[in-house]
Amino acid sequence: IGAIEDWKEPAAREQRNWDRNMAKLKAYKEAHGHTKVPQRWNGSFGTWVQHKRCEYRKPNHGSLTSARVAELEELGVAKDWQSGRQRADAWFAMAKELEDYRDGPGEGSCSIPKREGETDAHRKLRNWVNTQKKNLKKPDHGNITHERMDRLEEIGALAQWGVDTWMTQYSK
Repeated sequence: IGAIEDWKEPAAREQRNWDRNMAKLKAYKEAHGHTKVPQRWNGSFGTWVQHKRCEYRKPNHGSLTSARVAELEELGVAKDWQSGRQRADAWFAMAKELEDYRDGPGEGSCSIPKREGETDAHRKLRNWVNTQKKNLKKPDHGNITHERMDRLEEIGALAQWGVDTWMTQYSK
């Protein structure tokens, strides 16, 4: 009888499918700390997430309703599901924050010390700087592109952090 009801009520079936997969997505995030589910994860669930991620990235979030977008964002998908351009924009925004810090409270320094009672913005910038430093220690500087390396060099961070670029190596 349930199959007959599903046939008569496709919207109800689709809502049950949404609810079931959202519960799986919440459990996945709880277990893994993010919502970047691989497409081949757990049968059709990974494919479902991939489809929703593609819809989410479209202008006006594609076919997702505003209620579903809100439910996804409440779960924290906004950061996990950003497109490459959005991530790049966010990276360069953080580089600008580092430059502003250097020119202001940092008094010329590109190192962000831990402070008692630091604001969320200060902690975010400090964590971002530490991530850049870790990436710079990896072979080929991790995932830092030439464009990003140029920006860090322009700010003066590479020299302060003791990172040799090909230009500093060449001039030695």
